Amino acid sequence: MGIGWTEILLILGVALVVLGPTRLPSLARTLGRAVREFRSSFAALEDDLEGRNAPTDPAKKADGRGSDESGSD
Repeated sequence: MGIGWTEILLILGVALVVLGPTRLPSLARTLGRAVREFRSSFAALEDDLEGRNAPTDPAKKADGRGSDESGSD
């Protein structure tokens, strides 16, 4: 039970009328960036919970898939 194409077109039509053609593209761009950031953060959280971002083998840190800590101050 998801949103169909008809509902999406109706929502976009209402948004176009309410926001106007000048503000709608910038709002869509901002919304797309927010969704991408949310998905990226959620994927990183899943990786942390599964233990993928905390390798115990030092060789895994060298290939760039280790933690974000560089060890330099």
